[in-house]
Amino acid sequence: MSGTVICIASAVLLAWSIKVPAVLSVFSGAPTMKFNTALLFLFSGIGLLSVVKKDRILNSLGTFLGWLIILIGFGSFLEYLLSVNLFIDNLFIQDPYSTSFPGRMARTTGLCFASFGIALITARSTRLLYARIHKYALGFVALVSVMAVITYFLQGVTTTSVLVFNTMAFHTAISFFLLSLALSLVNPRNSYVDFLSGVKVGSKLARKLLPFVTTMPLVVGVLLLYIAGSKSINTELGIALYTITYALLGLVYTSWISKKLNREDMERKRLEHSLQLSQRELTKNIRFKEKLVNTTPEYIFIINLSTASIKYLNQDLFPQEELKKERIEGMPLLSVLPYLHPRDREKLTELHRKLIRSSDNEVHDVEVRLKLEKNTWEWFSFRAKVFQRTEGKWLEEYILLARNITNQKKTQKELLKARRFSIQGEIARTLAHELRNPIASIGMASEVLDKALGEAEKQKVKKYLEILDRSNHNLRELVDNLLNSSKYEAAELSKQDLTEVVENSLRKAADRIYLSGVEVTKNYTGSYDILADKEKLEIAILNIVVNASEATMPDEGIIEVSICEEESEVVLSISDNGEGLEEGQMEKLFDAFYTNKDSGMGVGLNSVKNIIEEHHARITVDSKVDEGTQFRIFFPKYT
Repeated sequence: MSGTVICIASAVLLAWSIKVPAVLSVFSGAPTMKFNTALLFLFSGIGLLSVVKKDRILNSLGTFLGWLIILIGFGSFLEYLLSVNLFIDNLFIQDPYSTSFPGRMARTTGLCFASFGIALITARSTRLLYARIHKYALGFVALVSVMAVITYFLQGVTTTSVLVFNTMAFHTAISFFLLSLALSLVNPRNSYVDFLSGVKVGSKLARKLLPFVTTMPLVVGVLLLYIAGSKSINTELGIALYTITYALLGLVYTSWISKKLNREDMERKRLEHSLQLSQRELTKNIRFKEKLVNTTPEYIFIINLSTASIKYLNQDLFPQEELKKERIEGMPLLSVLPYLHPRDREKLTELHRKLIRSSDNEVHDVEVRLKLEKNTWEWFSFRAKVFQRTEGKWLEEYILLARNITNQKKTQKELLKARRFSIQGEIARTLAHELRNPIASIGMASEVLDKALGEAEKQKVKKYLEILDRSNHNLRELVDNLLNSSKYEAAELSKQDLTEVVENSLRKAADRIYLSGVEVTKNYTGSYDILADKEKLEIAILNIVVNASEATMPDEGIIEVSICEEESEVVLSISDNGEGLEEGQMEKLFDAFYTNKDSGMGVGLNSVKNIIEEHHARITVDSKVDEGTQFRIFFPKYT
């Protein structure tokens, strides 16, 4: 647009220089574009380009040209207003074609240039007052130029002289319209473009009035010109009729538009009021739900399957270990695995599979262990349900409600153990009282034998007397332990070397192994750190080793003890080549008071299982009849 204006101005300036009057006026008898007008259009086009280009030097040039345009344009208007000659009309070149005010631009042209110059200066201002001045100045230029163009259209449809109402050349009007539109598009929000395209009532009114403003002058003008052409009215009366008719039609059309906009405005206000009520209710519901979510003791997780991450968590999980809401939200699901107990990962995997196949109303429960504190596992109950699906009905998100049930688990476990140990304690006390007399008798018999035997005989049976003495001592300790068995104390776990614990257990079983003629094979080196209660774990391992020695044939038995690491676990394996177990026996092996021996109470392996569970470990048994049995204990690796 700026280039078009510059080209028009350059063509007119050249026409004035070489005296080609045909270029100065597009229509015969119409006003001409003066040299000063063309010069200011050239300045205006350059000034418009300076606004588009964000350069400090160009911006300064644009401001200078804006003031120059205002000075010459408004000066020309003052010449008419004050009937003075400021000697600017023929300053650059003489006008031989005009009889009145040669070289002087029209009044409307001068005012349009003054307005455009103001708009050019205020185009980059951010102040509200200057923005309004900029908008109204551009609107004035556009309105005058459009009215001038309409006059030329009227002239095109009638032979009656209409150009007498226009003082502006056709290409002057076109250039002004292009300049105003271009500068409006540079910053639409501070121009009549925004006024016409906005969503406010004023903008709607302007858009509805625009067709009337542009077409009605043409229609009314053509009708009046037709009447004027019939010589029934003179020019003055025609102008008066044109003005009155245009005003009346404008009043009627504006009233109709106003009523229509008022109805729309009332409907808009009704909808806005309804929307406000809905928003208040929505805000109240949101606040209620936020309060509910933030005060619930449960942890609420939303899992997004598209991103395979935790989308939402309602509260900090464990702030002391930096497991805060902000850190967990957005965490990939794979990053959660280190906090999940290795033996519980399959549970969550299975839960995930169930949810994918689940209906919207199904609820799934699972209990898993999470490591919130270093080396401490806590039990959590998870309740899962479908939360959101995609448009294709594929599962996109599911919700998990998690509750810490560690204390509940401990209470249940303590109650169960209390019940179990109450029964076992009663039996143990009975056995202990009954065993005291035989043990005392064995001790006394050992002392008598030691005194009765001579030195030579004593040397022959020395080894057996020592075993008898140690066994008698161990039996006395066992009786004392049986008497205290009802006084159950929870395991106190601390960092222990599993190798050392196994060695101590094997030392305690050395006499039994020796008497059974069993060979022990050790497959481990180095240390293996776990969390354990040393004394309790030694008792459990001792029980397994003793059972293994009893299950083998005398002088043929082999017990193999191995320790190895598997991923995040330390595995202790104790196997023998004994008589083995049948499938039915294996199912009941850890039950209280079950035994497959001719003598015995069946409390040993049940105690072993209880101790292993206290260590957050698990025990498995593999056995084949006549081939042997293998016990494997899986301990969480100490980290």
